[in-house]
Amino acid sequence: MPVPTTTSDLSNVIEKVMIDILPDNVLLEIFHFYKGDPISIEPFAWPWITLVHVSRRWRHTIFGSPRGLDLRLVCSERTPARRSLDMWPPFPIIILSNINQTVDDKCVENVIAALERRERIYSILIQYGHGVTRSIFEKSTTVMLGPFPV
Repeated sequence: MPVPTTTSDLSNVIEKVMIDILPDNVLLEIFHFYKGDPISIEPFAWPWITLVHVSRRWRHTIFGSPRGLDLRLVCSERTPARRSLDMWPPFPIIILSNINQTVDDKCVENVIAALERRERIYSILIQYGHGVTRSIFEKSTTVMLGPFPV
């Protein structure tokens, strides 16, 4: 670590050292505070993905308490679900989508790919617009004709 040369640099070093000395249980409490009240954000998930990119320790701490931190993955019509869902641990999935006349087949395929993970689906909110074709509606609803255990 370079030697701090300004007050701002010194402040950054002190903050980093102070956060690094906190035990994991204190970090978890801070993450809970950051998360906020889970009832007020349903069916949306809090932005934990940002925190797991801060450091290896934070990632390990967060992934070590998935239920306690209420970790969920949010998928929309723009989420490349086939690829992105395999990158993360098998957390519950929330599907939020607004399928309307401007959505192409790839967007519908993204929603269907997320729906196919039915053993992980926690919540579904799909809004169909006025211009939705019958085939798009049938494709997406056909995948939903089964139990969603979570």
